[in-house]
Amino acid sequence: THIGYYTTINSQDKMGIPPEGFLPYPGGHLLAYDLASGVFYDLAIVLNKEGVLTMNMDTSRMIIYGITWPNGHFFRYNVQSGIMKDFGPVSQQGENGHGETYRTLCRSIGIQPETGDAWFSTSEGDIYRCGPNDEKFHLLSEDSLRKDYFGLYDPTSPGHMGYNWRQIFWHKNSKRFYGVHGNSGYLFSFDPERKSIELVERITSLP
Repeated sequence: THIGYYTTINSQDKMGIPPEGFLPYPGGHLLAYDLASGVFYDLAIVLNKEGVLTMNMDTSRMIIYGITWPNGHFFRYNVQSGIMKDFGPVSQQGENGHGETYRTLCRSIGIQPETGDAWFSTSEGDIYRCGPNDEKFHLLSEDSLRKDYFGLYDPTSPGHMGYNWRQIFWHKNSKRFYGVHGNSGYLFSFDPERKSIELVERITSLP
């Protein structure tokens, strides 16, 4: 679950300041829903009392990965063991920052089925990987999303996705990810074995 109540401070969305008689937001819940019985299960609440902005699941290993809002902490939750690990912020102070500390957060995490690796981007264009047993996330040094055809962006400026991908998914036949860049609308492929980004084509309407 994500936050549904905000307070605007200096034209920036912040965690909602609760009205009198209401408690502060307790943090985003990880929920399961049984389609057969109609029963909900409350698995966990993310740390730091933030909302869950981005989430994906390695269904074979029963591991959930996510990024919180507004500070942008990356987390991993093992459904079977019930262990939650907070890896800390992915990029400065996320969407809670100001000026040099502001960064738009990634909205899509890609899961590589064979390895269980989770991949996410940053507004600077960096790509990071975290495996099911890793104690930290790792920078992909061989390539990035800082491409001329995606445009030029100031990661500290709000109002755009920066170099972040907007959506990404795994294509099992080609064993690579396909994603869309958030601002330019370019479709690209990401091969985690070759560690390379390749442009496919622009799939949005004309500028």
